[in-house]
Amino acid sequence: MKPFFCLLIAFVFCSISGSWASPYGIEDFAKGQLSIQSADKTHNFDIEIAQTDDQRQRGLMFRRSLAENHGMLFIYDSARHVSMWMKNTYVPLDMLFIDQNKKIVRIAKSTTPLSLDHISSGQPIVYVLEVLAGMTDQLMIKPGDTVSWQAEK
Repeated sequence: MKPFFCLLIAFVFCSISGSWASPYGIEDFAKGQLSIQSADKTHNFDIEIAQTDDQRQRGLMFRRSLAENHGMLFIYDSARHVSMWMKNTYVPLDMLFIDQNKKIVRIAKSTTPLSLDHISSGQPIVYVLEVLAGMTDQLMIKPGDTVSWQAEK
């Protein structure tokens, strides 16, 4: 079979099944645990970590669901203004923009699936955490809360 034809078959199968793990390498994200300290409560999440350019570009694209206690942490090499979008992202998200001190500085709530609108960090940040839309309101997470995480070994 020609390589293009094989890729086309994989694309069609994954589009129908909603499973992107094998052909698109979702399993290559590092995994870990993340905690948000909010007032007197700690909220824990299982995370995937996007730390390369390719991983940050792919993010949560093509996913059809996201569990309440799961998310994706985007890590940048240095503080910068970041602009995100929801292209090919089917799940509405809350985006938490986090500075170099691991403090949440901005939250973009209930982003619109499949939108090409840019969602800005508003200031230099080093991390972005994406969680299911509504989680920040449900858990009363707000700017000023602090974040910590540990990658699995």
